[in-house]
Formats: sequence, C-alpha cells, structure tokens
Amino acid sequence: MLGLGQDSNRRGWAALKSAGTFAALCALRPMKLWLLARVSFCELAMLRVTAFKTTLSALVVLSLASPCLAKSKPVTESVKIDANAESVFQALQGYRNSNVYHRKLVSYDGKNAVVDEQLEGVPVLGNVHCTWEEKEVPNKRIDYTMLKSDKFVSGCGSYVIVPSGTDSVVLELSTEVDSGVKIPFAREIGAAAAHKDMKARLQAIKRLSETSRIAQRS
Repeated sequence: MLGLGQDSNRRGWAALKSAGTFAALCALRPMKLWLLARVSFCELAMLRVTAFKTTLSALVVLSLASPCLAKSKPVTESVKIDANAESVFQALQGYRNSNVYHRKLVSYDGKNAVVDEQLEGVPVLGNVHCTWEEKEVPNKRIDYTMLKSDKFVSGCGSYVIVPSGTDSVVLELSTEVDSGVKIPFAREIGAAAAHKDMKARLQAIKRLSETSRIAQRS
C-alpha cells in the first residue's frame, strides 16, 4: 500500500510540474508575440527614418544646386548635341551676348555672370525686362537666378550638361518663373509658353555648339 501511495505522489508531482511548465509556456507565448510585434514596429520605424533621410538628402542636394528649383516643380526640356562638354559650355557662355535673342552680358568675374535680357511676346504681359545672375560649374552646369524684373516676381533655372556617348552630350534646361499673373490657368499658359521658349533656346545653343565643334576640326 505504501508503495502504491508513493507512486501516486510521484505521478501527482509530475503532473503538477507538467502543468506548471505548460502554464509557463502559455504565459510566455503572448510575451513572444509582444516582442515580435515590438521588433516589427521598430523595423518599420527605422525604414521610415531611412526613407525620410534619403528624401531630405535629395532635397538638400537640389537646394544646393539650385535653391529656387527645390521649391516647386520646374518646367524641363532637353536636346542632344553632337559636341563635347567644353564646346557646349563655351556656347552657353557665348549665348550671354546675342542681338537676336536680346541678351547682353553686363559683368563677369570668371565664375559668375550678370546678364540683361528683354523677353518678347510673353503671354498676358507682353515684353518683359529681366536681369539674371548665372553661376558656373565649368563644363558641367550653369545655374541662373533672376535678380530683378519689371514684371516677373521671381525666376530661376539651370543648364545641365550630361555626357552621352562619344563626343556628344544631352543639354538639360530647367526653369521656374513666377510671372505674377493671377488669372485662371495662368500656370498652364505660362508652362506652355516656357516649353516653346526653352526649345528655341536649346536649339540656338545646339547650333552654336556644333558650329564651334566644326570650326575646331577645320
């Protein structure tokens, strides 16, 4: 009888221990789920922080390159030019003086230029006088900002020279102008006029660049 009682006690303790282990496991399971949820939340937060840093870095680069263009979406155009970066850069410099396009170089210190320009046939406004400051990054880009105008509120943009194959480049032009015109669809009207004007400018610079290239080879 005593042997049977001792055996029953052992079985009872074993059952209690098993029950305790099971209860502990049940208690740990929600904790594991909570820890997993916490880790997932932290990973998501880190991803959001990384994405924010990437976006911020892009904005900082754009702001340093051309502060005005970082404020809103600019109008863009581009053209492929059969000339090297140096020839295109020199054509951009030469474009500062043009009777055809009513542009005149006012001053140049070797890095920055001031250019006087008379725009004709601007929608709603007619003729517009502007003075621009151009900042050079030799053979790579020129960023320009409006210093003053008799009608425009503000303006800025950039010419960016992008290598494309052997002895050719793509010239990218971006611009953003606040005309001050307050009528329905003013932005759309201005953008359409800007695209037309920018295409004409790029073609003029293309001709200057490719003519200069031919002259250098002769």
